[in-house]
Amino acid sequence: MKSIHREFFKTGLITSILIIFMVFPVFGGMVKNWNESFEVEPNGNLIVEADIGSIRISTGGNNRILADIEAEVDTRNEDKAQAILDRFQVKFEQRDNSVIITLEYDRDGWSFLRHGDNFRSIDINVSVPVEYDVELSTAGGGISVEDLKGDIDAETSGGSLHFYRTDGPINGHTSGGGISLNQCQGKIDIETSGGGIEINQVDGVVEAHTSGGGIDIDDFKGSIDASTSGGGISASFIGQPEDDCQLTTSGGGIEIYLDKNANINIDAETSIGRVETDFPITLRGRIDKSSIRGEINDGGPEIYLRTSAGNIYIYEN
Repeated sequence: MKSIHREFFKTGLITSILIIFMVFPVFGGMVKNWNESFEVEPNGNLIVEADIGSIRISTGGNNRILADIEAEVDTRNEDKAQAILDRFQVKFEQRDNSVIITLEYDRDGWSFLRHGDNFRSIDINVSVPVEYDVELSTAGGGISVEDLKGDIDAETSGGSLHFYRTDGPINGHTSGGGISLNQCQGKIDIETSGGGIEINQVDGVVEAHTSGGGIDIDDFKGSIDASTSGGGISASFIGQPEDDCQLTTSGGGIEIYLDKNANINIDAETSIGRVETDFPITLRGRIDKSSIRGEINDGGPEIYLRTSAGNIYIYEN
């Protein structure tokens, strides 16, 4: 991922900038908008750094970046609402084929938030070319990325992460919120300090970890290492797993669904519970209701399953 401090090559791109500020009362509150447009080429880099607010990245069919930021404040006092909005500082910068957007909130202004005022929403919406890298961070709010081909780096101190129809590596981290992947491919590394993880129709090499929440994996292809400190795991695999997989939980059951023709080595064990399977297995070692080690069909990549408290079920799709 490109760094904000990297020197950029001079390409002589033309920047078209339109900045619009709008402030108007809405239902006892006020709204302020910042809008800007840039001409870019594919395979550039967008950097968004925000003190607060949700970030949504979508794609367009042309070589432009369109940014729309909206802050909406709910308060009965118009002067106070205006004072809150005035504390936002939004900056746009283009460095050759990369664009940097920063949203800062005056630290003194946080006192307004602590005394009954309410941000209805702070939304950062950016449309980029289909092939583009993004580096996104917010101190408070969710992040979503849709239909993008490129490197994705997303971090929030409090909010959910959602990735839809992406192609390329993802590095996602949230300190408090759920994570979802839908129709994504590539090398993926996601982590949440508190929330569930949903993985649907993903093809790639995935590491997924949560400190508190369940993990639901559906129609997966590739290899995965997933763990939770508190919650169950359900995983459905399509076809033949391409490499070793590992699913572990400190508290909850594990269910996996495998193609009937899959060639797998199984290593499953629970500290408190039992292990059951639909498949005939060529066992290795001793027979024990709380563990199974052996081969399904002709054997192949290993699926490693561990839980400290819960049952393990191995089903046939």
